[in-house]
Amino acid sequence: MRKFLQIGACMAMWAAAQPAYAANRISCQLHEDLSGLHTSAARFLEHISTGAHSGAREKLRAQLDALSEDFLKRELEDAGLTRLTATFLSYIRMQERLVQQYDIAPPKKANDLAQRLSAHDATKRVRREVEKLGCKGEGGAVDGHSTGLPGGTASNLGRRVEPKEAAAMSVAAIALIFIVIVSIERIAQRHRRRAKRFPCATACWVVPLGELRTGQRAEQASFVDVSQLGGKIRIEHSFAPEDSIQILVGDQTLEAYVVWCNADYVGVKFGARLTEAELMLIRSSQKTAAKSA
Repeated sequence: MRKFLQIGACMAMWAAAQPAYAANRISCQLHEDLSGLHTSAARFLEHISTGAHSGAREKLRAQLDALSEDFLKRELEDAGLTRLTATFLSYIRMQERLVQQYDIAPPKKANDLAQRLSAHDATKRVRREVEKLGCKGEGGAVDGHSTGLPGGTASNLGRRVEPKEAAAMSVAAIALIFIVIVSIERIAQRHRRRAKRFPCATACWVVPLGELRTGQRAEQASFVDVSQLGGKIRIEHSFAPEDSIQILVGDQTLEAYVVWCNADYVGVKFGARLTEAELMLIRSSQKTAAKSA
């Protein structure tokens, strides 16, 4: 049952994460511009290094002209992705410097500048970030893109969730997590009561094992109910869950541990399941017949 509880909690946490994930979508126009920028920049770096892609400079210049910094910042803020603003703006400005260097000096100078600026590493980072992003199409539809750049196959996944709406949905999902966990745990507690309980009023002595070595006396108590797996005991001594104890009742000494406790009672589980005969002895014992410690 605990395994089901863990699975249910994981599923609820996954559901809570979905609204926030849906909110982190940029417009498909910006996605296309960033994809195009990355591709053009990668080809330009190859051009200044090897001479390939003769038209790389013009294509990169066109991508830089088409990508407004104000548009980029607005779209990232709207999608809740302001953490990426500095990365993309820095990358755009780096490409501007490389193109300017290319225009006033031989390609080798631009390549040397690219090496100093770690442009190849920056291009790889931008590619990874762009590949992670989905986009929202016209009318708010959310599109997913394949990881191959540029472009990708888009699939309509439904209405885009705005950040505020996503936050409200996440709060609701977290509340659902709590309700699911509490409900399943209560079911699990009832399930754990696999043995029938019998009311009784049997006197006993309870020995806290931590105190047995110090010579302190056992505490007088009485069973309120009992089963083959455990019981409920009225006692004035305070305990904590998981405390180990011995219960002296009649001629029996039972090893047990505390499962729950309050001001007047403790619930205990026996170390070993009682036999029918042992259970009957406890139920039939008189309250005055408890064994002294």
